[in-house]
Amino acid sequence: ITSPSSAPWFCHEIECPGYSVVASNSTSSPKYEMRLYPESLWVSTDLEFDSNEEYQQAVYMGFRRLFAYISGANEDQIKVDMTAPVLNKITPGAGPFCKSNLTLSFYVPLAFQAQGPPKPNADDVYVSSEPQQHVFVYQYSTLPPGPSGESIVADAVALSRVLKPGSFESSYYYSAQYDPPFRIFNRHDEIWMRANV
Repeated sequence: ITSPSSAPWFCHEIECPGYSVVASNSTSSPKYEMRLYPESLWVSTDLEFDSNEEYQQAVYMGFRRLFAYISGANEDQIKVDMTAPVLNKITPGAGPFCKSNLTLSFYVPLAFQAQGPPKPNADDVYVSSEPQQHVFVYQYSTLPPGPSGESIVADAVALSRVLKPGSFESSYYYSAQYDPPFRIFNRHDEIWMRANV
């Protein structure tokens, strides 16, 4: 399992959740790897969207909610370190006229993983627990300010097509973004799909 001192380059010296690589496929297009993530805490918020434009607005709104939390909008009125990635769980709508759901999350720093982070002040921000899980990961890079909703969908579809049917959870997927909008070089983005292991 990776630790802050041995974190991948794309964490850019801020804390990321640890993981171990248990398998990889370098011959498929796109290439992917399977990672094992331990149980972990995240601070999260939920939103809805039904277009690429609304997706970008939802991401912006969700980020502002979570950034306010780590800036001191919590019961202890303390600042919590920024971590990576910003994890966007996307659950597509059930039909063409249904909104899609977005859960935007920040990883809780290791210092708070055991006892839990301070409680959010806002009703629309909450602490969530992710179980130990295997995920298929497609790694790529985008230009600033980061991937659009449309490109995320296209990349998720591309990854799903090279995975064995039934090997992954198909009702949702994740976009993991490691960079602020102003970073120009050495950007890193990922698509995650939870493996059925």
